[in-house]
Amino acid sequence: MITNEAAWGIIPQFISPHNTAPLWQQIHEFYAHGGGWNDFNGFTVTAGDPYTMTYPGASSPAAYADVKYVMDMALKKPGLIFETKTVGGAINFKQRCNKYRNLLREMAQEQVVGVPGYRAETAYDHLIIRQIDLEGNADRRGLRLRFDHQIPEGKIIDPETGEELYLPEMPSVLKEQ
Repeated sequence: MITNEAAWGIIPQFISPHNTAPLWQQIHEFYAHGGGWNDFNGFTVTAGDPYTMTYPGASSPAAYADVKYVMDMALKKPGLIFETKTVGGAINFKQRCNKYRNLLREMAQEQVVGVPGYRAETAYDHLIIRQIDLEGNADRRGLRLRFDHQIPEGKIIDPETGEELYLPEMPSVLKEQ
């Protein structure tokens, strides 16, 4: 029996104490494929804190081509919305986005290892991914994901002129806030 809470992954997000349906039915309804659990072969579970599950291709950026496509668009269009067919699909896609960022960061870490003061980064680190409902409100049961850019809270003031400065790579985002 697996007792490590991290081993449960996103399964707790499928369950609501307010839902009167049996536990198996809630998991079946909200699983990423919208159709319940489907067996797949080839994965391995490694004990530890947390437990990890790996499967062939998961450590290759090529396994995340769809994620890269959406996240690249989100870099160009702050507030981009990606809509899925199921709640589980939204949860799964958000999880894959975060796994892709972590994979890229791990790969970049090899380049900066041993360099004091450097931390591995990705182009997607400033993206905030929120699961939302059709009205745009935060909702962990929403079908949509909104990709926002993390921006500084407050104004950046030029010490010489006293005028507000805008970052060249995100001027429209800063002006709208």
